[in-house]
Parts: sequence; C-alpha cells; structure tokens
Amino acid sequence: MSTLENTRCYHHQAREAVARCPECARYFCRECVSDYQGKALCAQCLSTMIAGGRRTIKSLWASLRIALALSGVTLAWFLFYTLGTLLMRIPAEFHQGWRQP
Repeated sequence: MSTLENTRCYHHQAREAVARCPECARYFCRECVSDYQGKALCAQCLSTMIAGGRRTIKSLWASLRIALALSGVTLAWFLFYTLGTLLMRIPAEFHQGWRQP
C-alpha cells in the first residue's frame, strides 16, 4: 500500500501527488485535480460525472413526459367512464319524453 508522500502524479511523474481521485483511485498533482462538491476529482472523472448528471436530467424529463401522458390518458378514460355511467343511470322514460304531448 503506497502512501501519499511516496506517490507521484499519474500524468506528471516528476511531480509529487497531493490528492487521490475517489472515483478512479489514481494519484494526482495540484494541477490535475479539481474540487467538485467537496471531492478532489481528476479531469476525466469530473467530465464523466458532469455528463452523467446531464443524462440523469434528460432521463428525468423523459420519465416526466411519460408520466404526464399516462395521467392524461387515465383522466380522459375516467371522464368518459363517468359520463357513460351517468347516461346509463337516466331512466328509459326520460328518453321517450320528447314524443309525449
């Protein structure tokens, strides 16, 4: 197991490592890491996390659109079902009432 004192940067072998990326478990110098949400991440892992966040937002919107479409279909079905039930409850004599003087 290597300690941080004896390790070198993954990209710059002449430089001493100051941080370890928690995603890829590689050691990096100060120039190679960025602070992202309290974590010291390398550029590759940072771009992967940001791209993954964008995909998550897109999939969330897609799920929301599907849920809204299903809700609309369910609401339309419920309204037509309720209207049909109300029409079925009207007595038959009411339908023939227009013929009586």
